[in-house]
Amino acid sequence: MNVAKRISFALVLLSLFVGISFALSCWIQATDLNAVPNHVNAGEDVELNVVIKNRGEQTLIRERVEFDVPCGHVVGGSQHYYYYDISPCHSLTVKEIWDTSGCSYGQKTVRAKAVGWCDSVSCQGYQPWVYDTVYIEPEEKYCENPYGEEGDSRCDYALRQYMVCEDGEWQCHDHGAYCSHCDHCGDGVCNCDETYSSCPSDCEPECDAGYLLDYRCDGDWRQRKYQRSDCSTIWKNYEYCDYGCYNGYCLDAEEDECDYCDIDVDVSTPSCVCKGEKVETTISIDNNGCDSEHVSLRAYLCKVSSNGRIYDCKRMSCDNSRVYVRSGRTKTVDCDIKAKDCGKHKIKVVYEACDDDPVVYSRTFYIGCCCHSCSYDCCDSGCDCRVNCDNKDGYVGARYCKNGNVYRKYRDYYYSKSRNVCLYTEKEVKIENCAGGCSDGFCVPVCSAAACDKKDGFVGDSYCSGGNVYQVYRDYYCSSQQGCLYKDVEKLKQACPAGCLNGQCITTSCKDICGDWVECGDQQKKRTCVEYYWSNGHCVEGEKYTVYSTNAGDMESIDLGRINVFSGLVFGKHYERFGFEGRGKMVLKIDMKKTNSIKPLNIILNGKVISSDVYYKGKYEIELSGLKDMNTIEFVPVSSGWQLWVPTFYEFYAEIEYQN
Repeated sequence: MNVAKRISFALVLLSLFVGISFALSCWIQATDLNAVPNHVNAGEDVELNVVIKNRGEQTLIRERVEFDVPCGHVVGGSQHYYYYDISPCHSLTVKEIWDTSGCSYGQKTVRAKAVGWCDSVSCQGYQPWVYDTVYIEPEEKYCENPYGEEGDSRCDYALRQYMVCEDGEWQCHDHGAYCSHCDHCGDGVCNCDETYSSCPSDCEPECDAGYLLDYRCDGDWRQRKYQRSDCSTIWKNYEYCDYGCYNGYCLDAEEDECDYCDIDVDVSTPSCVCKGEKVETTISIDNNGCDSEHVSLRAYLCKVSSNGRIYDCKRMSCDNSRVYVRSGRTKTVDCDIKAKDCGKHKIKVVYEACDDDPVVYSRTFYIGCCCHSCSYDCCDSGCDCRVNCDNKDGYVGARYCKNGNVYRKYRDYYYSKSRNVCLYTEKEVKIENCAGGCSDGFCVPVCSAAACDKKDGFVGDSYCSGGNVYQVYRDYYCSSQQGCLYKDVEKLKQACPAGCLNGQCITTSCKDICGDWVECGDQQKKRTCVEYYWSNGHCVEGEKYTVYSTNAGDMESIDLGRINVFSGLVFGKHYERFGFEGRGKMVLKIDMKKTNSIKPLNIILNGKVISSDVYYKGKYEIELSGLKDMNTIEFVPVSSGWQLWVPTFYEFYAEIEYQN
């Protein structure tokens, strides 16, 4: 049999196998996930709408939808069960809430998938995820200018420093464009560019941040006092005590003299609550035996049918799911969950103790549908109020094609006073216009990723953020139902060494003048530059310095060689500046050979001080972050100040190493 015949025969067998496997298949699939809205602030709720479809030939009687969110949490847990009968080829939309509390800003991807059961048989086969994205908006922070001026930067005339607004606070900028930078150590004021180490005559020492030797108990947590750098203190959870905490110390497990185990668990019954409110319960654990025990428990909110059957149990959130109860003691655990359904309910608690898995229930209580002050009649009958009828409005049934567009049935509920029930009318509603036609309840794709990418570009005006120029970038992508859609993201357009004002870099900064590059070693080159700085409305010539660069390619490191820098009132100053290409993770390695360690050595990366320490003989490593395509690094010692007879000096070898 030749190769072509073998392939044909294999395809025939495969089609027969697929036909047989799905003839009476149980097949569920999540076909769409829609997160609403798609732009929120951190902490806001996002509605997750998942379309689950029965693609098999058996009726689905139970479904589970799993959610995976990158931050925050899905209210009620990441897995939700539903008890709906879904006929073959029909769909159902389920809705859950994503609480984005604790999410950082930026684009987040959420996904969901479905699992189902036909009779007692679970659906087999691969269940794919469906995805959608939500953009968490960054928190806007502003700085109030004490001089009444506008902008993200200013000159502080009292501190004689150039200030930049960063994260809602004014911060000293290391390279001011139009402020005086005279040495003001000794003026009696600890200015923002001074520290205790650089100017002890003006500045007081700050506290070293770290834990103190004070302890206390908070429940089963052992807490330790923590001192901040401003000398304020707080208590932090330091150690969890499995066997309880007393007088600041964790207790040891009791050595019981017998093995008699007797654990009694009691569940408090909530009072009648209304739908949408929080159901709360307290679980009391009594150890009546002579053996101290660990007790693990899980609490559920369960529905109660008219004939007393317990069903549709949803996991409650508890403050502790595993507790240690000493002999003769009692401990309590608090649990809660948001009430989503009205009617009869019970609290179910499953716990593990004494080598057994008992189950206890609370008494039956009611969750009201619409009553504000829950009465027995309202809660027991499960009545529907006029406003509650309107809350039932929504789409039902599967999407379908008509006249080349997507339609769906919409059910409009109204209150019948005579019958005391909610009735409804149903109408056909077009939910999507399909430019490319409709198939199987969805629009035929009318775009391609390449065509949508051509639309990408900046929109709107430039603006200032963090002292630099930013602009909104519109990134287009293809949606099979809606064509080219887009998401707006914030992008850096221009870094501003002197700050930003009205969407443009402040132009009072001066450019250094550099000569031509000359080769100076293996794949390295250098050039001589003259520094210019702003003074009295003009750019004034300053010191000369050497800039190194490299065409690194596959080099492991850049050797900066032996560096000698100094600074003093009598001896003047000399510093070194280097240029290098950023690639991946990079580390600065320093081998300090000689120094008098009088004042700190400032290490400045791309205009920002990344280290200002007094170094001694030895080897140091500093990780370089926030790298660009081309970077500058400077080694600038602080002046020795009043010690006129000697400058601050540092002599060392340095190299920049690439690390994968």
